[in-house]
Amino acid sequence: MLPCGSITRGIQQAETAGNGRNRQREYPMKTLEERIAQLEETIYFQDQTIRQLNEAITAQQFQMDEMEKLFIAMRAKLRTLAPLLDEGGTDDGPPPHYGSV
Repeated sequence: MLPCGSITRGIQQAETAGNGRNRQREYPMKTLEERIAQLEETIYFQDQTIRQLNEAITAQQFQMDEMEKLFIAMRAKLRTLAPLLDEGGTDDGPPPHYGSV
């Protein structure tokens, strides 16, 4: 981890690059306490978002598990009914209304 002074020197060097003198900042320099407070606030909201996303993923996984159980039950039911459907499939010819064309 870099000491705070190194970061400040790096910022100052970046600001003086190009024209050789300090440019007027377009934003006020925040105090260390303000910067830390802003970082803590950002982390709080990120943690909150992560918790919400985790809850959404957990709910979706539960739904997918339930749908998979339903799919397995339907597939088993179809397998038991498929032979019955195939046995009764005698060809009776076209329906009566097709013959009048």
